[in-house]
Amino acid sequence: AGHLKEFVIRDRPRGKEKRRCMEDSVARSDRDDDREDDAKREKRRRVEVPTKRGTIYMIPGGPTDGDSNKSQKGHVRVVKRKREEVEITGRMPVISFRAENARGVLLPHSDALVITAEEAGFDVKRVFFDTGSSVDVMFYDCFAQINKHLNLELKPVATALYGFNGGEVMPMGEVSLTVALGSGDTRKVRMVRFVVVGAESSYNIILGRTGLNAFQAVVSTYHMTIKYP
Repeated sequence: AGHLKEFVIRDRPRGKEKRRCMEDSVARSDRDDDREDDAKREKRRRVEVPTKRGTIYMIPGGPTDGDSNKSQKGHVRVVKRKREEVEITGRMPVISFRAENARGVLLPHSDALVITAEEAGFDVKRVFFDTGSSVDVMFYDCFAQINKHLNLELKPVATALYGFNGGEVMPMGEVSLTVALGSGDTRKVRMVRFVVVGAESSYNIILGRTGLNAFQAVVSTYHMTIKYP
């Protein structure tokens, strides 16, 4: 019995060494699995990243940048120079939207922001704010009603509108009219140059980026609200 006890006591360290060897082997196996998983993830990430085929640019239209190749090239040069020499003069107020601005709006929605605005002294309904339009558009039926009282002459336009109603449209001309937004203390008036189009539409006017920028206006279709300083 004494000999057996002595053998067991001496053999215990060997058992611990065996367990350590097994633990080291498991740890190495786990590390190998982790490295393999990382390699698989990296390979999968490379496969999932789509290949960029190129860039599709917006096709501009209308006389916003001028009505000739020379004026359009000059506009591009001016824009580049202004971007290089940006200098903020004065203090711009912060324009923000809050939850209460959406009061009365049925959410969620995908509605367009359409309002009644004052154009040349007339209350014109169905004025659509479109930040995707590079020009301000007035449809001829609306222009004809206004022109009964003002006898305005359209200035010729040589630049077509592209992407309008799914194709190319040649404007009938252009005219500058006053546009008023708001009422009372919030009333603001600006002169806006409209391109008159002889096409059917559910809107009377499309106020694009040029007109909106004239008011320094910010549109939130979520809140169905427009704000300006």
